[in-house]
Amino acid sequence: MKRTSLSIIGACLMVFSASSSAALFDFVAAAVPEVGGDPLIIDSDTAGISISASGSYDGIAADAVAYLDTGGGLGVCHSGITPGAHSPCDVPSDDNVTVGEVLTLELIGASAIMDLVFAAANHGPVNSSGAIDYRIDMADWVTDQTFGSLSMLTLWGTIFDFRVGNEDDANEFYLTSLTAVPVPAAALLFGSGLLG
Repeated sequence: MKRTSLSIIGACLMVFSASSSAALFDFVAAAVPEVGGDPLIIDSDTAGISISASGSYDGIAADAVAYLDTGGGLGVCHSGITPGAHSPCDVPSDDNVTVGEVLTLELIGASAIMDLVFAAANHGPVNSSGAIDYRIDMADWVTDQTFGSLSMLTLWGTIFDFRVGNEDDANEFYLTSLTAVPVPAAALLFGSGLLG
């Protein structure tokens, strides 16, 4: 009984600690004004936690940039950027993650992401059963995920790549938000999982 009580108290403290120091990234709110860059550095309100976002097209990083779209969120633009334009991505329909593009996120000051939220190419809700591929820290691609299942996972690592699943235009997407967990809090979350 005493051990169970201590485990519950410890788990509650770890979850509180992790959630109080985690950083929420709202890419829709960050997209005012719309901007593209390679890399695109996105800071959080939590000190020391940032994301460096970049894009690639057909495996070539120089051919695309990460792009923040008003109403959509974070995507990739490979059609070109016109600085100072109202909508700097030269082809407005190319500002989400399309077939052939890869969105790369590198965490600065964090070691896990969770609570991923996606939007469809039309800025509406994404089909939760639509396919999305991802990889962590340049490992092999995980190709059997759906938007719904990926949004429930905590992904451990520092570099995350996302691409359209099944090379199907219907699965084009924006990343609208996520939570990044800093290194000490991530270790606590991992430790709580080990304790059961």
